[in-house]
Amino acid sequence: MPSHTKEFGFITLLQGMLQDGNAIVVANAAAALYEISKEAGKNYIKANKETIGKLLNALNETNEWGQVYILESIINYKPKEDKEAEEIIERIMPRLQHANPAVVLGATKNVLHFLNFVDLKASKDTIMKKLAAPLITLLSSEPEIQYVAVCNRMNILQQIPNVFEKNVKMFFCRFSDP
Repeated sequence: MPSHTKEFGFITLLQGMLQDGNAIVVANAAAALYEISKEAGKNYIKANKETIGKLLNALNETNEWGQVYILESIINYKPKEDKEAEEIIERIMPRLQHANPAVVLGATKNVLHFLNFVDLKASKDTIMKKLAAPLITLLSSEPEIQYVAVCNRMNILQQIPNVFEKNVKMFFCRFSDP
C-alpha cells in the first residue's frame, strides 16, 4: 500500500540512503524515491546542496539506469546562485557523451533546466554550443531513438532557437526513413 511507505518510515530511510557513500545505494534510493514521488504526486526527494552533491558524485560511479534516475531526481532542484548552477551543469555535461540515449536526453533536460539559473550570457553560449553535437548524434541512431530525439527537439528549440542552425540538414527526410 502506498500509504505504508510513509507510515512505516520507508521514505525517511530512503532519504537517508541518499547520503550513503556507495553510489549504487544512492542511485537505487533515488530510483525508489523517484517512483514513489511519481506515484504519490508529491516530491519526496529533499534536494539541497549537500544531497545534490552526493547525487552528482554517485552519477560518475553508477550504471546507466542509475544515472537516468539520478538525473530525474535532481531536475527539480533550484540552485541559489548562478555559480552553483554552472557547477552542476559542468558535472552533468560528460553524460552528453554517453552511449545510452536515455542518459543523453536526461542530461540534456537537466542542462536546459539549470541554464535558466545561469546569468552570464557567455557561459550560456558556451554550454549551448556543447549541447548540439550529442543531440545530432542521436539522429544517427536507430529509428526509434531518432523519433524520440525529433519529438524532443521542439522543447529544446523553444529554449535555444538556434542550437541546430549549423546542422539543419540532419532534419531533412530521406527516402529510406520509416
